[in-house]
Amino acid sequence: MVGKKGLAWGFSFLAYKREGEPEKVEGDKRTPAGFFKLGPSFGFAKVKRDDYIAVEPGETVCVEDPASPHYNTITRRSQLAPGTKADNMRDTSLFRNGLFVDYPSDRQSKRGSCIFIHVWKTPATKTSGCLALPEPRVKAVQEFSAPGAVLGILPETARERFSGCLPTASAE
Repeated sequence: MVGKKGLAWGFSFLAYKREGEPEKVEGDKRTPAGFFKLGPSFGFAKVKRDDYIAVEPGETVCVEDPASPHYNTITRRSQLAPGTKADNMRDTSLFRNGLFVDYPSDRQSKRGSCIFIHVWKTPATKTSGCLALPEPRVKAVQEFSAPGAVLGILPETARERFSGCLPTASAE
């Protein structure tokens, strides 16, 4: 599942946007379109992986405040200035397993933040801008991901714009 309002071109992919297609901005309920590195895995359990973040109650947050130098990062609440807008990652069971999408945002123009691959609520429930999958698939992506792994998020209508770097679509 993707964002409630679909996809919008991410900040670093605006050159591929066509007339009438939206651009990603903070709070627009859209998932950014483009190619992005997979960041660290996270979850509620303690896992022995170099890139794993154990989500701690009241402490692990993702910063959504463009005024903060920590914008679009996972950090500890104790590292932030008072009043900084941040998503407490332990407040929802959807983050019991997930991955941070290394979305290259721009805090000056408020291009969106805290894009995750996380557990879905239901097969029909869209997100606030993240990608959501069944928990077994999230865990599989966590196991698959390695430094340098890249995720492509594109509207079907944009496949031809990237024909040289995508596999041919199958009828299956």
